[in-house]
Amino acid sequence: METTADFERWSPKKLDETAHAEASDLVNRGARMTQIRAVYSAVQRMRTVQRVRQDQGRAADEVRAELTRHLIFFKPRLAYAAARHKELRGLQQFLTGKIDEVLQSSAFGRALENFFVLMESLVAYFYYEGEKSKDAGAHTRPSGPEQRGGAHRAQVQQAPRGATRSEQRNG
Repeated sequence: METTADFERWSPKKLDETAHAEASDLVNRGARMTQIRAVYSAVQRMRTVQRVRQDQGRAADEVRAELTRHLIFFKPRLAYAAARHKELRGLQQFLTGKIDEVLQSSAFGRALENFFVLMESLVAYFYYEGEKSKDAGAHTRPSGPEQRGGAHRAQVQQAPRGATRSEQRNG
């Protein structure tokens, strides 16, 4: 049985299930795609740093030190985002825990790759769950002009030319 302490050994199934559960939670809390994408962009920058440094032939220890620095300083950025957007608090706690697990892992590279895959999957499931929620809500939302504020607009449009705003509002 896998535990959170061996994040580097999580199976693809465990990564997938965890990402799906976290994404569903974020949708239920009311997080927005722009918020999730901002977090994901920072993770993608780390992944780019890793690839570029490896392509440059940098020593593994040097790459690990740079990525460790990025991971450590990503935690305060997550805390800031969670302070500004309460719906991200769960994500901040979750990712901070995963960052700590990556940093403590004896298989840093594998744990880091799992972190990247987890985030990528989380974003994909967040989009999926958000769209699914929209589709489900579309059948129950009122769609008449009164529900969209259209009744007032229709009333204003029917007022005679040259009428003042108060005359338009009062009909």
